[in-house]
Amino acid sequence: MYDESQVDADLLECALRFSAEARMSPLWNRVGPYLMEGRLFLFRPSVAALEPRLYFEPESGAVRFALRAGRARFPGLTLDDFQLEARIRRRFEEGAVDTVPGEYLGLREVSVLPRLTRAAVASITREMLPSPGIRSWKEMRRYWKNMYGFRLQRGEDEDERPPFYVNVVFGFQGKK
Repeated sequence: MYDESQVDADLLECALRFSAEARMSPLWNRVGPYLMEGRLFLFRPSVAALEPRLYFEPESGAVRFALRAGRARFPGLTLDDFQLEARIRRRFEEGAVDTVPGEYLGLREVSVLPRLTRAAVASITREMLPSPGIRSWKEMRRYWKNMYGFRLQRGEDEDERPPFYVNVVFGFQGKK
């Protein structure tokens, strides 16, 4: 028999969280500490958001599950958000410059899906930088759908790409 006194609270919490999220997927997607409603939550102006909490009470063996509900928005980034100098922005938009290094950007930090991890913006590019196993926007969209369940933007044409790519570096010491 299994001895209840041997139940590890962290292991139980992890198993319950995994089971609940697997059951709610793909109607709800984890983004950082939150669950976002729907497969296309990135494209809607506002979506339902839940912050699930599990509380394990070792003395009684009880588990409490609490939800805090709210609304969330995920506005897509535009060149305006990066506060580029007018001259540099014009050259980038005209195609005279393919890369804008991070030091020319007013916005130097972003939160990156799926965990909303803070990252430093290294550059903005017109083309996607090479990545192992991902050579096109179509492959990038497939990767995010299969790995995280997120649907990334798709244009009218299957291979239509975003107007720019944001290249980031994790593990920097940003402002607190």
